[in-house]
Amino acid sequence: TDGLEKLATTIVNNRGFDKDILKQFVLSILTDLEVLLASPEPPIFHDALQNSINQIKEIEAAI
Repeated sequence: TDGLEKLATTIVNNRGFDKDILKQFVLSILTDLEVLLASPEPPIFHDALQNSINQIKEIEAAI
């Protein structure tokens, strides 16, 4: 997620970015992570997924 955060920051700082497309991209990632986390057999990397979700929510709030 560090890379995603840097990418989002770079895109936001670029005046030509489309905020709606970036928001859709971030929401799509967030949805996929939440579905994976809620699966009947939680993945081994449960804490890492939760941390990723938290960081992506911070990115979403900054958009």
